[in-house]
Amino acid sequence: MKKIITLGILILVSILLTGCTSYKGYWCNYDESSTIVILFTHDHKDKDRERVEAKIADFENVQSSNYYAREDYAESIGDINENDIYDAYVISFDSMDNIGTYIEELSEMSGIEKVEQGSAKNDISIYNLKSFGKYTYTNSDEATENELETGKYKIKKGIITFTPDNEDGETKILYTKDGQLCGDAACNKIYARSNATCSSE
Repeated sequence: MKKIITLGILILVSILLTGCTSYKGYWCNYDESSTIVILFTHDHKDKDRERVEAKIADFENVQSSNYYAREDYAESIGDINENDIYDAYVISFDSMDNIGTYIEELSEMSGIEKVEQGSAKNDISIYNLKSFGKYTYTNSDEATENELETGKYKIKKGIITFTPDNEDGETKILYTKDGQLCGDAACNKIYARSNATCSSE
């Protein structure tokens, strides 16, 4: 009889552990915005920059645009040789709409060395579900170990509750659905398996 009870307890513990460990690892969610980086030629004129600024003002879905002078950048990194550094504009967009067209238009303007498309991650959220109900959380893909929120998590009826070790920390909730982690019950915000830098596995 004792063997049957012991075996039953072992099976129950195994099921419980399997349910929790299937979600072990890094899970990430973020919004992605497109960027255009404009590099000016070293001999560009003020009028070239003014034309570019006027062109940017006509673009749709611009989230932000920032100008960076090469002298300031060279000074900030301690590089006296500025030959490989350019005056630049970095434009962030809310969507990918018309990005190709914008790049073509900017590339044809005078005083432009190069125009490149990039992307940036915004509103990052990274959970690392560990063994024994422990987790770490960060909202940065460049966080150091000391910057991580730590705590404990519990999975019950498809809801994961994260309780931080810091008493001032905020309890967070994620939902489980079809092997995924979700930011809401309807699973409109999906967390994908990733790594510590929010890149694909």
